[in-house]
Amino acid sequence: MPYGRIMRVLIMTFGTRGDIQPYAALAGALSDAGHEVALVIPGGMENLVPPATSGTIRVASAGSELLRLMQDVMPEASGPRDALKAMGTMRDAMREQLDETRRAAEGFDADVVVYHPKCLAGPHIAEALGVPGVLSLPLPFYTPTAAHPVPFLGGGDPSARGGTGRPTRSRASPHSPTEA
Repeated sequence: MPYGRIMRVLIMTFGTRGDIQPYAALAGALSDAGHEVALVIPGGMENLVPPATSGTIRVASAGSELLRLMQDVMPEASGPRDALKAMGTMRDAMREQLDETRRAAEGFDADVVVYHPKCLAGPHIAEALGVPGVLSLPLPFYTPTAAHPVPFLGGGDPSARGGTGRPTRSRASPHSPTEA
């Protein structure tokens, strides 16, 4: 891709605000640079998308029902019967999300697909379009670096955050075996 060429970027994400907002910000930055963006997000999250500037941002809805089920139905499920019923409903909602994502991609001639790991169709859509697919997660999970290791797998330098790198004792009792 020659330098200075306007890119057409298909961005797909799913989840709550913390999952959507970083990708909406990316869409805004790409628009600021003059690129064309299609952002696929659950309905009701459009307010997180900045206005397009030099480029364009087209917003398409996908996964709204799946998100609703995850937020409203799954927490209320109790017992095997509820779990089985919820799984059937979730399966249908997942199929709907995949179909909505595919439809959004069909109407946009993307040069690259950037997708959140929760967007299961991401790598398949990129492959079907014959363009690069970029798995993107705005925290060091899939792509840790020396500066940003996976925090919950023991990575990182605790002393950089003011720690010693060793388990600490509770301040309530210096002899307590409890780690803080």
